[in-house]
Amino acid sequence: MRQWLYGKDEPGQAQFSWHPLAITSEVAVIQGEIVYPSEGHTYSNLWVIRLDAEGRCAEFTAWWMRHPARRASC
Repeated sequence: MRQWLYGKDEPGQAQFSWHPLAITSEVAVIQGEIVYPSEGHTYSNLWVIRLDAEGRCAEFTAWWMRHPARRASC
C-alpha cells in the first residue's frame, strides 16, 4: 500500500479505462488499461476481486504488464 501512495499519479497525468470481463456473486474479473501520454507508456491490467456474502471486496489480486515501446514508422 505504501508503494501505491508513494508513486501515486497526479490529476490528469494518466488516462484509465476499464471493463468487466466476468461478474458473479462471488468474483469479478476486470480488464483495464492506463496510458501516460507524456511518458509514452501504456499498461494493461487484470484484476480479480473476490466478494464476501455482502458483495464487498474480500480479496483483491492485480496483474499488470507494460506494453512494448512503439517504434516510429518510416
